[in-house]
Amino acid sequence: MAVSSLLLQGFGLLISIVINFSGGSGAAGGYRLVIALYAFFVLIPSSGLSVAAVRMVSGCCAESRSDKAIFISDRLILAGTLTACLLSGVMFFFADKLSLLIPEIEEAPASLKILSFSLPFSAVTAVIRGYFIAIRRPLIPCIAQIAEGAAEVLLCVVFLKGCNISPVISACLSSSLAAVPSSVISLFCYFLTRKPEKSGREKLRVPLKQVLSIILPCTASAALRSGLSAAENLLIPLGLMRYGSDPRGAMADYGLICAMAMPLVIFPSFAVLPFSSLIVTEISAAKTLGRKNGIRHMTERLTSMTLEYAIPITIFLAVFSGEIGLCLFGSREAGKYIAALAPVCPLMYLDSAADGILKGLDKQTSYFLFNLADSLLRVALTVILLPVAGPWGIVAVILFSELFNTTLSYLKLVSTAEIKTDILRNILVPLISALLSCAAVSRSIQEGGLILLCLKGVITAAGYISILLFMERIMQISRKKHSGDKRHIG
Repeated sequence: MAVSSLLLQGFGLLISIVINFSGGSGAAGGYRLVIALYAFFVLIPSSGLSVAAVRMVSGCCAESRSDKAIFISDRLILAGTLTACLLSGVMFFFADKLSLLIPEIEEAPASLKILSFSLPFSAVTAVIRGYFIAIRRPLIPCIAQIAEGAAEVLLCVVFLKGCNISPVISACLSSSLAAVPSSVISLFCYFLTRKPEKSGREKLRVPLKQVLSIILPCTASAALRSGLSAAENLLIPLGLMRYGSDPRGAMADYGLICAMAMPLVIFPSFAVLPFSSLIVTEISAAKTLGRKNGIRHMTERLTSMTLEYAIPITIFLAVFSGEIGLCLFGSREAGKYIAALAPVCPLMYLDSAADGILKGLDKQTSYFLFNLADSLLRVALTVILLPVAGPWGIVAVILFSELFNTTLSYLKLVSTAEIKTDILRNILVPLISALLSCAAVSRSIQEGGLILLCLKGVITAAGYISILLFMERIMQISRKKHSGDKRHIG
């Protein structure tokens, strides 16, 4: 799953880079606006059903009821398909009216119609992914996702090079077509691997109350958050124009921050997202079996690993932001925004881990309320700050929003899982290790091209791991000595 997540994040970043070099940051921003509106429709039939598949199938597996797991999965896939087909029709026939929300993009109506055809395929893939994660066979959905991402990048390059169509249309067409092979692979593997037990047990029924208790808050959360996210994205160009930018300049600034700098900051999360997905199954199974100590141990370990991973990424992005922006996007201006957004990494990655654990603990209602409050806050701050602060107001909104949402999620996690936070080991030691490593590399190696930047990343990572292990060893020796002194005094 880590390899899959790495490739998928890389494919997404590559799409932004390709669009940027083909049509500029304005085209990259336009594509992101269309996708933000499309995300509202695609998350409704997939988010809640996917979580329901993970939760309910993992519970069936814990009880050794594979027949019940298959029965429930079939019904969830059918429900997702029907809901997605309905929304696909709404999106297609009302594309012209929906495109009025993004008047800056001329290709918006055609783009939305093209993307509407992918909704049923995306919904089926999402539910089947939840099923395979629940039965602890994540390789199959990973292969399907990799096939989709690779096809999307390949098709986008082909359309841009061989067809006389705009970058936005090319990207949307490639995204819609790429959803088909992913869905076909997922369905083929699902029917190939399903082997329900044949026994004389009771007649199987879908526990509707339990299903709705999972689907409704998760779907409502996804719909509200994606809807508010779309509203936020649509309000950003308007806020920049009120700040004084012309429409072209506003779209270019939006693309620079939201379609280039922010995806780069999100990109390293490929190593965290698999744990956040798989932890739902493990926590759910442990909760079913009443293993509180196991839940506490997994929660503390995942939060510790997340911070030890995210903190050095923040420092690296901040120190080498200028080189990164120039090498990847041909813009030092992008590097300034990358440096400003770097502190988002620990917050965003920790929030992702906390959300996965809360879902496994059946706390999706809290998850829904936190996300709703966060989305409302982002929309309000976008309206207030952007006309005053311009592009840097976008950065301020993102930073404050992530701090707010992560704080709420983590406090809920602490109270629910009864975990303890070791500030010295989980925050200060990784921070000092990362600062020392990045300082040494930045002073010893001068600026260069992409290859030299990658070399700096490898050397920085090696230095960070070495310093971190050394400092943790010193802490272990110190604690053993302190414990020995206590026993001696006793």
